Amino acid sequence: MARAVRRWAQDQRRLPLYREAVNAIDLALLASRFVFDVGALFLWGAAAYLSTLVPAGLRQPSWASIGATRRAAMAGIALAVLCLLPLQAASLGDGWRDAGNPQLLYRVATGTSIGAAWGMQAVVLACLLVRRCMRACALGGAALLGSLSLTGHAVMHDGWMRVLHQLNQLLHLLSGGAWLGALVVVLTLLPRLKRAEEFAAARLALVRFSSVGHVVVLMVLLSGVASNFLILGAWPLALSQPYQRLLLCKAALVLLMAAIAVANRYIVVPRLRASPLFRWAVCAELVLSGIVVLLAAAIGMLAPDA
Repeated sequence: MARAVRRWAQDQRRLPLYREAVNAIDLALLASRFVFDVGALFLWGAAAYLSTLVPAGLRQPSWASIGATRRAAMAGIALAVLCLLPLQAASLGDGWRDAGNPQLLYRVATGTSIGAAWGMQAVVLACLLVRRCMRACALGGAALLGSLSLTGHAVMHDGWMRVLHQLNQLLHLLSGGAWLGALVVVLTLLPRLKRAEEFAAARLALVRFSSVGHVVVLMVLLSGVASNFLILGAWPLALSQPYQRLLLCKAALVLLMAAIAVANRYIVVPRLRASPLFRWAVCAELVLSGIVVLLAAAIGMLAPDA
């Protein structure tokens, strides 16, 4: 494990959030990661849900209803990709003055796993700017999430363990994105329950979401547990370590989200006409998922032994 941690640290220094002073570069890196992650998770999840589980008659209207959110996600991803290399250069170098250092930027881009991930993100982003249809956003969002498995904790091992860790990381991200992104679409479907001509299709889409959600939630939980053991080799019970404290907080929030999802499926969804609780439950899950993504962004910047 110590060797794996040292390998992970070759590309990233330990997150200074738990040093005595937090500087603007650290916060900018965290914000950049958060914005990118939220955008990619949303693009993948929303487009995948609409493409597969929403009845054909509601797909395009629902796709159009999240147009502003899609544009905001694309803008956030573009900004995050644009800022990633300069922020990493500033973080690894001597501060902001190295953010524009050509030699350091080149070394980060060509000599680190961070640079490999950035290159993939830039290519996928360029493709998404050309094609913005539903299928392209689903594939592009999945590819953007896949780029995250090229760096960070997922590459701390060698050989088949690295491949296993990367595949598990991808499964965790795709299942989490399928959950988070679909929630945004679900909010746009709820008003359609009040329209007689759309009620049946909207209800079917929501029932499908809740049913498939069982599998998605299970995948999130199992891949999360697997990731924990691939990184730590044990349960995160060392509360003196910030990494494990944040990981426990994230796990608790995910379990809370899972409980809400189960309640939605068996209590709220069968009574859709009579209950306004579903909207509140979905909003609560979205807020919790945002906090989870922020925690994940911070955890990803910490060394496992921090």
